Amino acid sequence: MSENQQDTPTFTEVGDVLEVEVEGKSVNFRCDNALLRLSVRDEGVIRVRMTTGEAFTKDSSFLVLPLQRRSSPSIEFFEEEAGWCLKTSAVQVHINRSPCRLTFYDSQGQRLNEDVLPVGMSGNSFQVQCSKVLPSNEHFYGFGHKGGRLDKRGSKMIMWNQYFPYQPDTDPLSVNVPFFVAIRQGKAHGLFFDTTVRCFFDMGATSPETYTITIDEPELDYYFICGPSPKQVLYSYSQLTGKMPLPPRWTLGYHQCRYSYPNEQRIREVTSELRKRRIPCDSIWFDIHYLDGYRVFTWDKEAFPNPSNLIEDFAADGFRSVVIIDPGVKQEEDYPIYRDGLAYDYFLRKGDGNLFVGTVWPGAVVLPDFLQPKVRRWWGNLHTTLIEQGVAAIWNDMNEPQLFLYQEYDELVKVVHSDGRQTYPHAYIHNLYANLMNQSTFEALLRLRPNKRPWVLTRAGWAGVQRYAAVWTSDNSSKWDHLQVTIPMLLNLGMAGIPFVGADVGGFFNDCTPELFTRWIQMAVFTPFCRNHTYKDTVDQEPWAFTEKVETISRRYIEWRYQLLPYFYDLFYDASKTGTPIIRPLILEFPSDEHCHTVNDEFLLGSSLLVAPVLTEGKESREVYLPPGHWIDYHTKQRYTGPVIITVSAPLDQCPIFVRRGSIIPLQPVVQHSGEAVDLLHLDVYPSPNGSIEYLHYEDDGETLAYQHGEMATTQYWCHTEAEEIRLDILPSEGSYTSDQRHYMVTIPTFEKCPTRVLLNAGQLRYMKSVTEFEKAEAGWCWRENNHTVIIKFPDTRTRMELCILS
Repeated sequence: MSENQQDTPTFTEVGDVLEVEVEGKSVNFRCDNALLRLSVRDEGVIRVRMTTGEAFTKDSSFLVLPLQRRSSPSIEFFEEEAGWCLKTSAVQVHINRSPCRLTFYDSQGQRLNEDVLPVGMSGNSFQVQCSKVLPSNEHFYGFGHKGGRLDKRGSKMIMWNQYFPYQPDTDPLSVNVPFFVAIRQGKAHGLFFDTTVRCFFDMGATSPETYTITIDEPELDYYFICGPSPKQVLYSYSQLTGKMPLPPRWTLGYHQCRYSYPNEQRIREVTSELRKRRIPCDSIWFDIHYLDGYRVFTWDKEAFPNPSNLIEDFAADGFRSVVIIDPGVKQEEDYPIYRDGLAYDYFLRKGDGNLFVGTVWPGAVVLPDFLQPKVRRWWGNLHTTLIEQGVAAIWNDMNEPQLFLYQEYDELVKVVHSDGRQTYPHAYIHNLYANLMNQSTFEALLRLRPNKRPWVLTRAGWAGVQRYAAVWTSDNSSKWDHLQVTIPMLLNLGMAGIPFVGADVGGFFNDCTPELFTRWIQMAVFTPFCRNHTYKDTVDQEPWAFTEKVETISRRYIEWRYQLLPYFYDLFYDASKTGTPIIRPLILEFPSDEHCHTVNDEFLLGSSLLVAPVLTEGKESREVYLPPGHWIDYHTKQRYTGPVIITVSAPLDQCPIFVRRGSIIPLQPVVQHSGEAVDLLHLDVYPSPNGSIEYLHYEDDGETLAYQHGEMATTQYWCHTEAEEIRLDILPSEGSYTSDQRHYMVTIPTFEKCPTRVLLNAGQLRYMKSVTEFEKAEAGWCWRENNHTVIIKFPDTRTRMELCILS
């Protein structure tokens, strides 16, 4: 069905409520023309189902996880003058009798969401619609990998996974999520549509007073999620579709890739240059030209004669090796994978029983039916040799699935999938295909390396993809408008429940310029996934490929990323527990600030660092919006009080960064890869002008699953400010993990004058004027008058420690 055709069908309205039946935590409403069911999933989560058929046919979900809770939510259901009310401690749903429509309120009685009158829900034999009132001050975030601006109010979007060498406004792309967060006057709610079919989101584009979701199936199934904060909405959504597992720590580093490094000699040259030039890096990536004739799970023996030795050498030098895998299996009788898959009937077939054959890199290919558990296990086991050779992670590409010939998509829709019990038309599985491939890979890595954390990168995905893979924004271009759209793309992926995201640094297609690469790397080092990747026919794009100045700037910013690894790791830990994005739109932290709705060119790393990169060619200054609160320019240490718009200098070697006062940021020394041992933990402390701040720091071995069995540690830091004193309490770590012996280095900037004394556990620390003496000392403190900063060093005793800085 085309985009335009979705406007033409005739829909049947629900009509009036005729009968009501309470069934446990659900209430059933029989209406004139439809069945409606409301179910309480949790205190703030209500499931809404509607069908124009005689009964609900959908009894399971590909996306929603089984409910896990210790206590059942308490509910009330009672009749009122205009209809009925379903009530929990967090949300109220009022069901209008004539005509039937739903209105959602929070526990304080504030209206959050309401159906359009008279048509809120409607349907026919092949589509359903859900129409909602659109208040003039409501804004929308999420939806997945989408171009354009951050706020999707006024947008039309299609949810259907497909690949394009995209432009900033191309839609749809490879990762679509039928979920959004709505924010109005500081309060948030969310809607998640539990569907895998194509759907259309008209968020006020057709009518500024209404938004409508149209779904290509005959039953409506959505979850209303009450906040009141956007973070609470994201947490509840992650309870439905799953959270990102804690990744290996090395994946947080800098990654080097190209389509493709053609042979062993060239890829060794690249890794050698990275180490020789002291540019930190954790991994080297093999794109499709490592394969023998593009046959998956093979190596080109001429270009890479001994992959095991090559990967072993890389590992010895601190590089993890990542290889690409596509779902297309070359149709070739002598190719064992094709032969075995054919023998066991593991490949997709059309309704007439014939194999589906498409065209991608190897030529004619067949595709595994990942819906079948036995196919997922078979495919997963094909990774065995790669894992034995030392491959650290898998990069799943082309898994929308992409085909080279447009007419082949007409044949793909004729495919019938099976899970061994039931068959499904391709329309129901297409958007799920990448998730299933990623699940197969993730579970195989877990099975083949039982105590190692699996890690997968994917190009395509749907709701729940975060359970199995990180996401990058596919094949962008080395253009300024692509750099500009990267920020809202990544932020909306995060607001769609996918925290581990990134974009190709420098752009994939076209030749990157020195200035564009510089500005791109300055932004990218603060994003969750940081990989330099470019097309085979473009100019070289390694950090040293441009000018010495670009190399110097790139090195410094990549080093900065490695210094921030403890902070990044804390954010990843939090995301794995709560679903909160690692990089955040300003509106996530400041939902009551109306100005934040329009900010497309800044983002927050966690809650403490505001990043405002230069995104326009030739610019050496820019306007920055600082939300409410107290902010410090990281470079100049100048203080600002928000909300305020300022103009800051940003020469080519500088990306504007601001620190939120009331923050503690853990840092480490610069290393060449994340596996290097460090014996120093920096704490950059920015005392709150209004009292106390807290911070929880997380640690584990960064590699295994031992943390799931308690081999981890959390350390609480607490800082309190009074008139003449700043006190930092370091509480004893909780958990059984113990890192190597280390020292703390505490830095507190923006002091008005040199402190008079510094005490550790009531004992006075020695003051040292000499920087050399300070660096050699076991403990002590010094004062840097040029930037009004006090620096304190002392051993970590693993016991409670109290640090006092007296003015």
